[in-house]
Amino acid sequence: MKNGVKRMLAVCLAVIILTSLSLPVSARESKQISSHGVSATPLDDGRIAIYFSVNSPGIMAELGASSILVYRKIMGNWILRDAFSASDSGMVRTNASFQAGTKYVTAVSGAEYKVVVTIFATDTKGGSDSRTRMVYLTMP
Repeated sequence: MKNGVKRMLAVCLAVIILTSLSLPVSARESKQISSHGVSATPLDDGRIAIYFSVNSPGIMAELGASSILVYRKIMGNWILRDAFSASDSGMVRTNASFQAGTKYVTAVSGAEYKVVVTIFATDTKGGSDSRTRMVYLTMP
């Protein structure tokens, strides 16, 4: 009985240690992206404000959001409602180390939404990195 408890504690401890060791790796900055942020906020006027930002450790050839996808949940399924791409105004900046922007979409009161934002940065040597973040919200 004591050996079984010791073995179980050892396994639990190993899982905790391995999990804690893997967290910094996923949060590590890259050569192109030092930090980023994404948010989606319901506004009183019936719109969703979608904000993104990306910081790089130096001047990048391009950086910003390559896509913003807005889905509405209808009868249990996520249906694409709106989309923005890198070619849309305010999404991408060239020869810069920071880019931020806000896009707005009209929403329906009481509806559930999923916003998927992909940010990226490409350095002058062609190296690139990207991050995709999802935000869920229900309109009031």
